[in-house]
Amino acid sequence: MRIVEPLGYDCIAGRGTPISFIALPQVVEDINAWNGDGLSYYENVLHCIDVHKTDCVKIDGIQIHLVNNKTHRGNMTFYVLIEGTKKAIYACCDVKPFVPNPLYMDADVLIIGLVSDDGILKDQSRLEDAPFKGDMFTLEELMELKRAYRIGRVVVTHIDEYWGKSYGYYRQFEKTLDNISFAYDGMEILL
Repeated sequence: MRIVEPLGYDCIAGRGTPISFIALPQVVEDINAWNGDGLSYYENVLHCIDVHKTDCVKIDGIQIHLVNNKTHRGNMTFYVLIEGTKKAIYACCDVKPFVPNPLYMDADVLIIGLVSDDGILKDQSRLEDAPFKGDMFTLEELMELKRAYRIGRVVVTHIDEYWGKSYGYYRQFEKTLDNISFAYDGMEILL
């Protein structure tokens, strides 16, 4: 909620315009439960956000589908963006289990986090021994998702957080993979 507070002060001072806060109804309920109706405060008192509870919105000709990837951690949102015949899936956090959804079929790109390349963590321990092993995909599991959903290409994000490998390592490694690449800060993905 810290990102919303400066907007609130601008709105109170008459200098701001409320921004749209678009989320699944279950996610809005979760946020309010965790933050004591914080979204209601920002919407109804500070008037800096305008909450839209929905699973689909269209902005400038782009359909944005919000998909609940409900896991043991709660309601997690994946995004499917569609413009004409182009489709992208953004599944950055809490990706496993990957709850099936027909919207994922035939996507041009899947942007996904929490994927292990070889199962070796930066402290040289093994993923199979880590307490979060069930939250991450192996590269083999990711390739199976790509195949099952007929996804054109995959971009793996958050690669340095657990693995501690250089981007040079990933650039070399992706040459051995079929349309799987690794993200970097400032990366642009064209469809």
